[in-house]
Amino acid sequence: MRALVTGAAGFIGSNLVPELLKLGHSVLVLDDFSNSRRENLPDSPAITIREGDVTVYENVVDAVRQADVVFHMAAQVGNVLSMERPQTDLITNVVGTINLLQACHEENLKQIVLSSSSAIFGETQYIPVDEAHPKDPMSPYGLSKYAAERYCLILGAEYRLRVACLRYFNVYGALQHFNPYGNVLPIFAEKVIADEPFTIYGDGEQTRDFIDVRDIVQANILAMQHEANGVYNIGTGVATTVNQLANIVIDASNKAVEIKYAPPRAGEVRDSVATIAKATKELSFQPSVTIDQGVRNYIAWFNSKH
Repeated sequence: MRALVTGAAGFIGSNLVPELLKLGHSVLVLDDFSNSRRENLPDSPAITIREGDVTVYENVVDAVRQADVVFHMAAQVGNVLSMERPQTDLITNVVGTINLLQACHEENLKQIVLSSSSAIFGETQYIPVDEAHPKDPMSPYGLSKYAAERYCLILGAEYRLRVACLRYFNVYGALQHFNPYGNVLPIFAEKVIADEPFTIYGDGEQTRDFIDVRDIVQANILAMQHEANGVYNIGTGVATTVNQLANIVIDASNKAVEIKYAPPRAGEVRDSVATIAKATKELSFQPSVTIDQGVRNYIAWFNSKH
């Protein structure tokens, strides 16, 4: 089978590609490399790289023409960044997804796995969050991901496509580099390297469902293997506060680090924890990496790159 992975040189895509190769699949990469790293991709004769933007329909349809299944990961990511660049979120995350759906219909490709986000829920009304939880995104990023999901479900039904929308919670792991707009873990790791204090926005008691990228990769593969169709929360079901995460990082780094607190940032929710019962039942998904294991592995990887 040949898998098209959009945004394959990004954090999650570059973890997925080696696993697809191990399973004997060939991989076609479509990436504009604007926010990703070509060196993240393994050197393999089973990989074909096409440099191109998913917002250009001709790029998408040409790639889809050569694929059997699509993992759609190309996106602008980040709640805070999206408050500054809402137009980019709209064009990349929504128009890019519509291009993919139309190309799959035109080329009669029947299976898509979409990378979605828990940001679609906004401030939670109850914990843990199930798939039916009300959707009230608090950022243009969350709104764009929700719009992409809805286009997938509406056009997927119209075009008779199987579309699995995987709603990732807070993903971390190897190949996730520092980005001031990105996940909190690489930011903490960068501060440790620089011997600088951590800044926590809010009181630090906000909860997140941190999931290792290795478990995210398995969720994608299971969605493909089960020919999944519908929406699925992909997390661990375990709540971790930002204060707890900071302490795990400090312990793993074996350094004394000062923690400073600042006012909460716009676009960020207070609590976010998943229930994964549907993914467990329908996809046989079961996360295997604990937060303590995963953070320690990540800090070791991050240090090896510095």
